[in-house]
Amino acid sequence: MNLCPAMFLLLESLIMPAHLQQKVSRAKVLSLGAMVLGAGMFAIQYPNFTWEGIVAATVLISVVIPYRLVQRFALSGSRDLPVPFLCVFDGALLAAPSATIMELNLDTFWAMWAAWFQIPYITAALLMSIVCFSALHFSTLYVLRETSATSFQVYYNMANFVLVLLGVVLYNDRVLDGPLVMGGIIVSLAGGVSYAMCSEAEEPAPKIDLPVKLMDGATAQAD
Repeated sequence: MNLCPAMFLLLESLIMPAHLQQKVSRAKVLSLGAMVLGAGMFAIQYPNFTWEGIVAATVLISVVIPYRLVQRFALSGSRDLPVPFLCVFDGALLAAPSATIMELNLDTFWAMWAAWFQIPYITAALLMSIVCFSALHFSTLYVLRETSATSFQVYYNMANFVLVLLGVVLYNDRVLDGPLVMGGIIVSLAGGVSYAMCSEAEEPAPKIDLPVKLMDGATAQAD
């Protein structure tokens, strides 16, 4: 997923409308390049790195990029629509392909579903997953309405470092076994922080419209 921000920056600067295009600067390019470099370092020495994973990641990237760009374009032009309504609409669109994939891959899905709900901790995990995924979807739409798809993906990738640390603590994930793995994580995180700082520096200062009476009073006091 660390490859996504670089591709988002390229596509947003080329195909998006003028008011949605990203400003490409040397600092941003170097920051995203650091994220890509970190991903490469991580992949070289990570013990669970497989070709099947490469295929899965490629499919994920090919789906995420157009999906986020379309969301960004649609959200920027529908600022009056409430986000909860957009979540329902988005969920309805995703229901059909999700149900199709479920039907093709899980012949005994409903039997398994009933068995899962007989186990209390699995039931709690499923309910928590539903709540957390809904909150993630809700906050994603809010962020994409206000900022670019590139910035959103950078922030999203930075949040995933928390998952990596939890994997080390809870599941004894072998991240610390190889220096390139840990080095890749640090380089990617540094690139994300650098990109966030560059984006913040390029944001124009908020324009505050003071009431006319307040401005007149301040002028009179100055005189």
